[in-house]
Amino acid sequence: MANRVMGFLDKIKKAISGGKEKADEAKITAAKTEVKVDESADKAKRTADKAENAVDDTSDASDELKKD
Repeated sequence: MANRVMGFLDKIKKAISGGKEKADEAKITAAKTEVKVDESADKAKRTADKAENAVDDTSDASDELKKD
């Protein structure tokens, strides 16, 4: 009887350990995803800044042409 109880407890322990490992893996994946999202947002911001600068440069050039 004691062996059955110990075997049952071992199965529960393994199930809990496996669940913890899967939770840890999920946390790692979520962290990696967050980093990728942050990187994408930064890249989009840089692209928008470049576009804004290009518009400003075009506007400045247009103003210069109007002066001449």
